[in-house]
Amino acid sequence: MILENTFVKLDYNPAKDLLYVDWPDYNNLALAEFNHLLEKILDVIKFYDIGFMLIDARTTVDAIKELEFIDAAIKFLDDLGQTRIKKVARVVTNSSVREARIREHDESGQLTLNFQSFTSKEVALRWLES
Repeated sequence: MILENTFVKLDYNPAKDLLYVDWPDYNNLALAEFNHLLEKILDVIKFYDIGFMLIDARTTVDAIKELEFIDAAIKFLDDLGQTRIKKVARVVTNSSVREARIREHDESGQLTLNFQSFTSKEVALRWLES
């Protein structure tokens, strides 16, 4: 376990070079706090020189200001391009608005890393390990 607090949980498996991120529920956070958490995650990725990441976003709840948080999450994905991350698997939520916006960004070709969304954590892990 690298970091665990009331907002986020980061667990690193050095044998697989895999960071597991229990995505924060931004209903409990101000946008500035959410951005700060994303910066901390990026710091961990850079410090440990991590190559693979699994984001579990299934427990996040839609917030009124969701679009601001989606934009912050998309910026985070873009910032990952400045790290050694090769693959990011994301276990998706049931928010069609959120998923559509992230899928649109992924399909735009702007991401410099291999990114996939999954409905199953097990399938996501298999993809990361392939």
